[in-house]
Amino acid sequence: MSNPGNRLIDALLAETLRGKPECSWSKSISDWARETFGASTPERALERAQEEWDELKLKPSAEEAADVVICLTAYVRTLGSDMAAEVERKMEINRAREWRVDGSGCGYHVKAKP
Repeated sequence: MSNPGNRLIDALLAETLRGKPECSWSKSISDWARETFGASTPERALERAQEEWDELKLKPSAEEAADVVICLTAYVRTLGSDMAAEVERKMEINRAREWRVDGSGCGYHVKAKP
């Protein structure tokens, strides 16, 4: 049985990897948030994302995870960037890193020695 959270991530990454300068879902979310709620500060947008994260921890679901992504997308826009572009940029970094696998389907990047 597939994990609904993985399907959400796969869908977001598929959109990200289309190579658009500004991804349609990221722009749509950012525009909607600004039109619906008005301008926000990075601090308040991040607080709102934390509130949604807390809800996700209490009620794990793909829908609650989407709320976190929506709030984080709006937060990234307050920083003057596009979430899809940032995810793509960060994935380039992650793909080049060495990883320590912990056996749970997760892992940690190996930090470079000073």
